[in-house]
Amino acid sequence: CGGGEQEKEQQDEIDAYNEMMRQRHLKEEEERKRIDHEKKIRWQRVVEETKNQTEDKEELDALRDMLWQEEFEARKKKEEEEQRQKKEADRKEIMKGNQAQIQARKEMLQKMKEEEKAIVQEMMQKFAQDEENEKERIMQTMEERRSFVEMARRQREEKARLYLDEKKKLEEDRRNASQEEEYRIKIIAEAKRRLLESHADSLEGFLPRM
Repeated sequence: CGGGEQEKEQQDEIDAYNEMMRQRHLKEEEERKRIDHEKKIRWQRVVEETKNQTEDKEELDALRDMLWQEEFEARKKKEEEEQRQKKEADRKEIMKGNQAQIQARKEMLQKMKEEEKAIVQEMMQKFAQDEENEKERIMQTMEERRSFVEMARRQREEKARLYLDEKKKLEEDRRNASQEEEYRIKIIAEAKRRLLESHADSLEGFLPRM
């Protein structure tokens, strides 16, 4: 009888512990949802505040760093929660009995933890490399854009210069043509005058009176 009561008490303790863990999990889930909701609100506010502003490199870096920090904290919190759950699972195993199996399970969990840590570290390194590549791509795009704008500006200046040169040349040609016409008219008038003077005697009486 004493053994049965002890097992019942132990089972009651396990059930109470499980209920406590369930309630704690519910509260943590509610807290996680609240934090995610606040993150979405903050992000929407950032998007609304920066939507009509010129996005330069510093703004992009700030936004990207903020998102990276939030994602990193979320992953870290998730890892901490998983570690805590693993510890609680270990405790439940201890309460159930068989120390040898618990030790073997601990070793297996430790190995899994180390493998998971190595995978997370590898992913973080890849994420950092991807981040660096993205920054370099953005810098290259901005440099290409500046080069394009500079080339377009030079082309506009060259077109404007050519237009002014052509305009000056046309004006100069018109002035030269006008001067040549005036000179031609003067030459013809002078030649006519000399011709009339040389034949004045024979043309006397036919010339208009001056």
